[in-house]
Amino acid sequence: ANQYDPGSVEHLAVRDAAQALILVSQRKSLKSAYEQLKSAAGPELTPAMIEQLKSMGIDPHEMDDDDF
Repeated sequence: ANQYDPGSVEHLAVRDAAQALILVSQRKSLKSAYEQLKSAAGPELTPAMIEQLKSMGIDPHEMDDDDF
């Protein structure tokens, strides 16, 4: 993005694409960590585990429905 003038369409497009790539990568890492936890915990998470995940901003139901 820094190869283009700040505020230009090109700069903004490259910047936004880079931010989107970072978010997708983070989401994939989070999904992988969640799947490892779920695998280690067994097929069902306990209510305490679900609450712990929610306190960290992770919705287990959303992760189960996620197509990543």
